[in-house]
Amino acid sequence: MSSFNVFSGDGEFDIIIHFNKCVAHRVREKRWPGQQQLVELPNGDVQLHQKLTSLVEVHPWLMTFEGEAYPVEPPALVERHACTLQKMQGNLKRKGL
Repeated sequence: MSSFNVFSGDGEFDIIIHFNKCVAHRVREKRWPGQQQLVELPNGDVQLHQKLTSLVEVHPWLMTFEGEAYPVEPPALVERHACTLQKMQGNLKRKGL
C-alpha cells in the first residue's frame, strides 16, 4: 500500500503509531487501503499497525495530532519525529517560551 494512498514508494515499512485515548476515536473512524490493524489498549489508547511502501506522509500526519500520537516503529520514523520535536523545543527556548 502507498502511504495514505498518495505517495507510493519502493520500500516496505511496518509502522506502529500510538494514539492517546483523547484522539483514538479519530483513528477508529478511519480506514486506509491495505493492511491495517488497530490494537485497543486497556487504558483507551490505540495502536495502529500498518504496512506502507513510503514514510513520506506519515510524519506530517502525526504532527496534526498535536502531541497525542507518536511513532513506535520503524526506527527511522521515530528518529525523524524526535528530531522535529527537538527542533521545535529549541525554537521555543530561543524565544523564551
